[in-house]
Amino acid sequence: MQRIFFTLLVIFGSFITGWAITQGKIKTVWGIVVVVIALPLTKFLSELSENTRFRLLIVAVIIMPINVPMLRIPYEFTIGNLLFLGMVMESMTPYGRLYQPDQTKYQNLSHYLPYALLILAGFVNFVVNQQWDVVAKYVYVCFVPLAILFLSKNSIATEKDALRFVYACLAGTMTILVVLELALLSGNVVSTAVSQASAWRFGYYTAFLGPIIIEYHPIVLTTYLAIAFPTVAVLLVREKDRIGLKLLYTVIAILFILIILRTGALGATIASGISISIALIVLWRYRPFALPIMISVLLLILVLLVDFEFITNILDLPNEALARYNQMTWGLWNIDNFVGRIDVMEFTFNEVMKYPIGYGFYSFWHQYGLDETVMYGAILNGTGFVGLLGFMLIVAIIGKHFFRLVFNSISRSQRELVAIGLGTLISGLIVGFSSESVVVDCAQPFFFWGIVLAAYRGTSD
Repeated sequence: MQRIFFTLLVIFGSFITGWAITQGKIKTVWGIVVVVIALPLTKFLSELSENTRFRLLIVAVIIMPINVPMLRIPYEFTIGNLLFLGMVMESMTPYGRLYQPDQTKYQNLSHYLPYALLILAGFVNFVVNQQWDVVAKYVYVCFVPLAILFLSKNSIATEKDALRFVYACLAGTMTILVVLELALLSGNVVSTAVSQASAWRFGYYTAFLGPIIIEYHPIVLTTYLAIAFPTVAVLLVREKDRIGLKLLYTVIAILFILIILRTGALGATIASGISISIALIVLWRYRPFALPIMISVLLLILVLLVDFEFITNILDLPNEALARYNQMTWGLWNIDNFVGRIDVMEFTFNEVMKYPIGYGFYSFWHQYGLDETVMYGAILNGTGFVGLLGFMLIVAIIGKHFFRLVFNSISRSQRELVAIGLGTLISGLIVGFSSESVVVDCAQPFFFWGIVLAAYRGTSD
């Protein structure tokens, strides 16, 4: 099965490289670089020790959000993206030292079918619609889930390895916050109302720190935090962590709460509250004190839904954020953003019904000015009904695995991974209704699928 996917990857890579040569000087240089060093690089990676290779993978994850403009990497890829995808290629290579025929359920063709559907649908959509300006989006949406599946199979052998990978994804999220904070302190944050390279990026900001930059949107930033929050909650209630680590996780949790509340991100608020509650319920059996924490989370949500004066007086929420939370008391159908996203989904569904393979990522923004910020609508328009079906099947398989383990007798460390994986999966599915960045951002899909599939692999027999 790995040989089949490796062959498809080579074909797709050759197709991208050939077209890149026709797009200009810089893309030509990068196309030649890919051809010349790709296979020798995979051979080099295959000869590294398992520990070295795993550490390199961790580094790739942590630096994933960082972009270095002077390198002029085309199609908005980052250094972390290229390093990560290079390691994926090595993991699929038949001559790789770590390549071994699967003796597990991963060998089952039906297990790969949803990933194959997503990749095939995205490839057909890309070839038909020729959207070179968003080629990276096809990679993030269609290839990242399978890429992380292969890497987790080859790199994660124990529950400890799985937890280390989860730590790396959390560290990647903190990298964004650290760079943003340092950039803010030095006054190197500017508004990019509409990025020249990406016409759909309205309301983004660019943070500069020396040669590196990070582009972010306030809602996208809170989406990162919502995905990482279940991990922080589980790590916070672990018994065996030292007091110093508990204090660190407490500070991170408070920081996440403050950023989400002051941004007024309703999707991130709801996703964080529900996912943290579910994660703590999973831990309830081995962590009795997780119950009062869960109750506290639910009480905080109740306060937000009923009375804002208490929160406002303590946090001094901006008027815009306060107005957003006030809308929650009127019901979902009275929240402007919610109704707007429903309209976007309805429009996308009706249009794709006429053209089942989809029109391509952000095509409705360019054509109609439609704000395509719903993850499910983005997948539907970028991969068609077949791709959306593949995505939902992947979610169903992973979700079924976690729910089965919730009701089984498993070790404490496994239960912690189940809580992290299930909480992250649910958080991503909920906050995805608020922002499509869960699957199309330069780093967020790696963190989302990385945490979920690392937990999935760490709890598989």
